[in-house]
Amino acid sequence: MNHTLSVFSLEELALAFSLLDADEQTEHLLQSFYGNMSGGQKRLLFVAARHSLISKGFILPVNDPADKDVLMPDIEQMLRHLIQSKHKLLGIMENEDEETLMVHVSQGKHIYHLSKKNAVHFLGWTSPVDWIDRFTAFFRLSSAGSEILVRHDRSTLLSPVLWNKLTDEDWDQSTDILTWDIPSSQKDLLIHWYRDYLANDRLLHRISYIVQDNSGPPQAADVLYILPDQAGVWTVHQQPHESNTEQRISIALLTLEEWKQQLVRFTAQLTESNPS
Repeated sequence: MNHTLSVFSLEELALAFSLLDADEQTEHLLQSFYGNMSGGQKRLLFVAARHSLISKGFILPVNDPADKDVLMPDIEQMLRHLIQSKHKLLGIMENEDEETLMVHVSQGKHIYHLSKKNAVHFLGWTSPVDWIDRFTAFFRLSSAGSEILVRHDRSTLLSPVLWNKLTDEDWDQSTDILTWDIPSSQKDLLIHWYRDYLANDRLLHRISYIVQDNSGPPQAADVLYILPDQAGVWTVHQQPHESNTEQRISIALLTLEEWKQQLVRFTAQLTESNPS
């Protein structure tokens, strides 16, 4: 499979969607960056975007002004799969570049979609064997250690009450953890996690499994939160539970290899629900 990436500006991608009559995707892109726009403002944007797409070889211009430009077959096929996709993985880096990495799936084919500040979009075909390294690089985790030497436990389960307290913006005393009714080794783990959380400006990166049905907007069916650590990778994940059991949130400090194994399990949801 060809894994070459095609690069679009926001305006170019919006015009390409428009040529495929994907009005919802066109409006979403433009409104997310420009807000509400008049028809005249859109036409002005699309004039420049059209010339750029022609120069890139993404569209085949038509001579008759009454006819619509045509996307090149490879570009049209990729964008139609993206438009039709109802399931995707969405990675979000909480940083000033507002980076997102998505893997869309449609009819057993997968599209890689990287965006920075929603202004530049990199799209291309991908396959499941690529995802682990791509998401690991996206979250800047490639340098995580292969061994973690700590005196405390490396995983624990918290109730939602304690998790909400741990992430409360008005609470900043990690020493308060020492008073919690949990084993001392888990207290040390949480103090370690909390210090990394503060060092990352109380931000957690995340990867979500998104599902969209015909009855409403896209919904996150599952979310894995990520926090970098000097020795490894912290993950936070809500554990599956029965209706009659208390919810639990898992916090774990993982090596690079353990992180990749967890990511394999998490991303498998996309292929299991959309077999080739």
